[in-house]
Amino acid sequence: MLLKPGRPEESILYLRLNNNDGSRMPPLATQHLDIQGAALIRQWIESQQSTHIAITNQLQPDFTLAQSYPNPFNRTVIIPYALSKEKFVHLSIYNLTGQQIKKLIDAIQPAGQYTIHWDGSDAQGHPMASGIYFYTLQAGPYIKTRKLLLLR
Repeated sequence: MLLKPGRPEESILYLRLNNNDGSRMPPLATQHLDIQGAALIRQWIESQQSTHIAITNQLQPDFTLAQSYPNPFNRTVIIPYALSKEKFVHLSIYNLTGQQIKKLIDAIQPAGQYTIHWDGSDAQGHPMASGIYFYTLQAGPYIKTRKLLLLR
C-alpha cells in the first residue's frame, strides 16, 4: 500500500525513501535532506488515522422499467413497470429525433406493478411508421429509457 496510515513500515512511500524495499527513490539535493525528509514522512504517516469509507445508502430509483414485449411489435406493445413508492409518473413515446409522439401516463400512481399498452399511434391517433421508438419513464428525479421496434 502506498500509504498505510499509522504504519510507516508498511507504507511504500516511506520504504522507498529509506531504500528499505530495494527500489530507492531518486535522491534529493543532499543525503541530509533525504534523512530529514524520511523522518518527516514517517512522523506524518504515524500521525494519520485509518479512514474507512462505506457507501451505505446509495440512491436507488423508486421504479423499474422492464423491456416491452413483444419487441418488435406490429399492433400493440406492452410496457411493464413497477413503482416502490407513490410517485408522479410520466411515460411517453419518442421517435429517433427525440420528438414526443405520445404521452401514455402523466399522473400520480401508488406503489405497485403496472403494464400499459401502446397501439403504435401518435397523440392524434394516427398510426406511426415502422421504425425504432423509445419509451421513457420518469418517476420523481429518476428517468429510464428503453427502445422498441414497430414493424408495420
